[in-house]
Amino acid sequence: MRTPPTRCGPAKVAAGSASGVAALRLTRRFRHWTLYDVPPLPEFPPDWVTRLVTLVDILYDADLPCTIHAAEPVAELTAGVPAIPDLARTASRLCELSQVDAKNVRTAQQPG
Repeated sequence: MRTPPTRCGPAKVAAGSASGVAALRLTRRFRHWTLYDVPPLPEFPPDWVTRLVTLVDILYDADLPCTIHAAEPVAELTAGVPAIPDLARTASRLCELSQVDAKNVRTAQQPG
């Protein structure tokens, strides 16, 4: 049976655990992720950006399909963010996702 996509908005990601271990547990339960209404990251407090970076890294490393609906293209999304560890790598990973349309929707397809 196929697991339905997990939908997360910025508040849900920000309110989540900062622990990578907790995010890894969620990836075992939810196999397709959708992040929606992602605003430019300078609008987030640094700890929220760190949680998003952790989540994107975990989804990328697990090769899980994900769709990200953002307010801006990746370059503008991350511009002006204070020094957040691994943000540049996360931005690079976001650029690897296929852009679906002009509305800054990016998606990674299920491997295989």
